[in-house]
Amino acid sequence: MKKRNILGSILLILGIICGIYSIIFYLSYKKITLGIDIILIVSILFLIDGLLKINNKKKHVLLTYLEKIMDFIIIIVAFIFLTGEVLIQNGRFKETEGSSGIMVIIGYTDHEDEETINDRIDRAYEIYQEEKELPIIIVSNNTDKNKEYDQYGIEIREKLYEKGMDRFSIKLENKEYTILENLKSVKKFWDIKNENFYNNDRIKMVTSDYNVFLTSFIGQEMGLNIQVESVHTPFLKAPQVHVQEYFAIYKTFFFELIPYMQVR
Repeated sequence: MKKRNILGSILLILGIICGIYSIIFYLSYKKITLGIDIILIVSILFLIDGLLKINNKKKHVLLTYLEKIMDFIIIIVAFIFLTGEVLIQNGRFKETEGSSGIMVIIGYTDHEDEETINDRIDRAYEIYQEEKELPIIIVSNNTDKNKEYDQYGIEIREKLYEKGMDRFSIKLENKEYTILENLKSVKKFWDIKNENFYNNDRIKMVTSDYNVFLTSFIGQEMGLNIQVESVHTPFLKAPQVHVQEYFAIYKTFFFELIPYMQVR
């Protein structure tokens, strides 16, 4: 009984923390994201399960079954969160050095906002100033199936033009619906380039720190030699984008990468 009370108290505390974070994030950014939606759902699960555990009175059989179901869901969620965070942290320290043949800027995929994209643009421009002859490819997922291409990708390209980047050095991959499909197009471009010039060069990939593992993993599964240039994520924004990335990692692996590896 004492262990149940302790576990219930821990769940209540975690639920309150998740709820407070969601409120602070909303007040700061004035928006609700998928990551915040997930955190709020998890917060409610923690609170309900915690209350059921610290209630020592005899419960109806339905409440007992509900508690067991919620315990199972929380275990699954905890596994996804833990493994996802381990993979993200592993990716953050994947910085490498070496010469580069092209630079790939990861634009909009599933959950980036304008501030995040602008940070990536600034980092890409810093690299461009060092290596002005580096061909650039912008990867931006097409999220609207009613349109032929992603318009946000065009906006990213225009911002790069405004900074002074060479118009003839920028290529846009924004017609596919996933980063995997768009990186396939990058691979085709890279393979053609490798036949003639940069056999030992890497692809310099600009993305956010939380996205390093996923983009590197996809690229390496395609046989691409990746050199990561990551952008720091603000502390307040990090939890909700990390949560979204956990599910993006599993979705990409099970529903995109495994089918790709089976047919390649």
